[in-house]
Amino acid sequence: TGIYVVCNDKALLETINNILRGNGVVGLQDRKGAMHFLVDARSDRMGAAFSVNDMIVGGGDDDRKSRERYDDLDYSDDSIREVFLYYGFDLALIGTKALMYLVKQTLMGNDFDNVGAKGMFEYVARTRESTFYQVERNVRYAISKSRLANLRIKSTLIISMLAEAVRKEQKSRIRE
Repeated sequence: TGIYVVCNDKALLETINNILRGNGVVGLQDRKGAMHFLVDARSDRMGAAFSVNDMIVGGGDDDRKSRERYDDLDYSDDSIREVFLYYGFDLALIGTKALMYLVKQTLMGNDFDNVGAKGMFEYVARTRESTFYQVERNVRYAISKSRLANLRIKSTLIISMLAEAVRKEQKSRIRE
C-alpha cells in the first residue's frame, strides 16, 4: 500500500521527497483549495504518527519544541524523579533521560503499544537528532546500572512498569 505522486517534473518530485524525508509530512493544495497531506513512514513510523497527530490536534512548533527538550519535564517531575531514584537510576545518564521522557509520554497518553521498543527509540532519536542505535544503547546501559538490571525484561515493559509506579506516586501525593 502507498500513496503515489505522479508528475512530469523530476525536480518537483525530488523536492517533495526531500521535504518528506526531513519533516515526515508535506501538505499540497489542489486547484479547489483543499489540502491533501502526504505522510512518509518509510523509515520512522512513530515520527509519522506524531506528525499526523500534530496536524489533527494542532500541535505546532511550541509542542514540537517541548517534546524535543525531554530533560525539561513539567508537573510530574518530582514523581518521575522519585520513582527513578527509588529504582536506582543515575539521573545524569542520557539513557535515563530518554527513559524519563518515554515514561512522561506514556503518562500523557501516547500509545506505544503498537510500535514497540523500536518505534519508541526511533521517536526519541528523531526528537534528539540521534540514531535508533544510540538511544537503544543508552537506554540499555541506564537499565543495566539500575536495580532493574536483574529483571531481564524488555525495555517496553520496564517503561510501562515505571509509568505505573509514577501514577501510583502521583496519586499518593494527591491524597497527602
